[in-house]
Amino acid sequence: MFSDDREKVPEDILEKAKRSGVVQQDREGRWRIINRKKGVYWDSHYESKEKASAALRGYYANKH
Repeated sequence: MFSDDREKVPEDILEKAKRSGVVQQDREGRWRIINRKKGVYWDSHYESKEKASAALRGYYANKH
């Protein structure tokens, strides 16, 4: 699912994601979803935390 060319998450944002969830803002203020195991962002960018969270819920709903 994740290729090796995905954008790496800066360490401080990755640590925050480990404490408070995988939906975080990147350095440019865009909402992103983080793959914590690999330390990379998903490719998509979202306008709000709510939209990113909805996308994450949709991903898990379709996965099972």
